[in-house]
Amino acid sequence: MWHRTKETPRPASDSITQREYILLRELNADGNIPFAEIEKKHNLGNGAARYTFDKLKEKGLISRETLTMSTCGVRYNAAIEVDVLNKAEFIEDRGKFIRYIIKDYNGPVNRFSFGGDTFSPDGSLFIIPIFKDGELEEEKEWLNQQIKGIKIKSMIFTKTILGELCYRKFDNNYSGQMHTLISEYKEEPPKDMIDYQEFKISYKK
Repeated sequence: MWHRTKETPRPASDSITQREYILLRELNADGNIPFAEIEKKHNLGNGAARYTFDKLKEKGLISRETLTMSTCGVRYNAAIEVDVLNKAEFIEDRGKFIRYIIKDYNGPVNRFSFGGDTFSPDGSLFIIPIFKDGELEEEKEWLNQQIKGIKIKSMIFTKTILGELCYRKFDNNYSGQMHTLISEYKEEPPKDMIDYQEFKISYKK
């Protein structure tokens, strides 16, 4: 962490300020803490936390942010289990399957609020918020028709025993699945990515 001295009147490019350290520590402890609360807790000026957050993003110390919501008009939540029965057939459609996971979705949140073992050769589990009748059946039908070598199961959540399910609004251009499409399937990085050129260069190595 940088401290002002005669020898170092300004922070080096690879160092962080005390304010940046404070923000990183607070967000690491609780990613949902409001900026205003951080400012009050550490006697920072109005807007200082947001300004510092943006600076950390510019430095690459914060690479992405995810908005989570507990309510957004969801009718119910469901789980889709994808069991791989024929690995050879599934591998042929794996790229299509990955694109399906991160496809654009015209809704208030991401298509999936959770994806587990999405790179597993044996299967995956997804939690999907359902907004309208027939939506779950449409997703299952698409998977059954488009992805070979799998078996689809689903279940509907009727009650959460502990805690609550949250929903994500995250730019999937920065997801692990997109990284796989770029690195393994040699797809071009989306041109609207903030660090498009860096991705393009790094994945050609």
